[in-house]
Amino acid sequence: MNTTHEITKSKVIQALLGQIKTSEMLDQTHQQLQLAVSEIYYHPIMFKVLTASSTHIREKMDLFHVYMRQRDFCLFVQNFLSSLIETQEFGILDDQAKPTFLKLLNEEIKKIRLVNITVATYLSEYLKEWLHTEISTMVNYPFVLNVSVNTSIVGGMIMQSDQFGYEETIKSSLVSLGQKVYGYVHEIAQRYTKEEDTHLIHSKQ
Repeated sequence: MNTTHEITKSKVIQALLGQIKTSEMLDQTHQQLQLAVSEIYYHPIMFKVLTASSTHIREKMDLFHVYMRQRDFCLFVQNFLSSLIETQEFGILDDQAKPTFLKLLNEEIKKIRLVNITVATYLSEYLKEWLHTEISTMVNYPFVLNVSVNTSIVGGMIMQSDQFGYEETIKSSLVSLGQKVYGYVHEIAQRYTKEEDTHLIHSKQ
């Protein structure tokens, strides 16, 4: 029987984790998965059925689908728990293994690094790449850079990392980078305004 560590490292789980693309999905998945596991654990019948070796897989999946119809869980949570049931790996999630399992799962989710940047106006692909490169010099892990536009911001940008506990470690670097980037963006804006080319970027004052 596989260990909890091996489960979270499986190709199936890695593929499912790759479906999480935004910080909202990340937070939603984390909360829903903990809720689902907790509810199944403390259900007097469901946990016994799902973990009993004598119960046919089809019966287990039927029960699981009934449970899921009563919940508004995201596709990742449904697929993740389904994969554990189908591979007969859900049974290892007993009272002793549960904390370890959730901890290991959290470690897997942490690997999906997200850095969100909100700017006042349009950023070209060139500037997005430049920002990604700048942030890469400050952190030693791969990350996804999400850039959104909020016209209510008067110049500058807002930077935020969504990484389950990693925010504090790079917050000071992001603040420093934010100031540096604002100066750079402002310089670029002035340059292209003079050339009457506002397509690349136009920064509000």
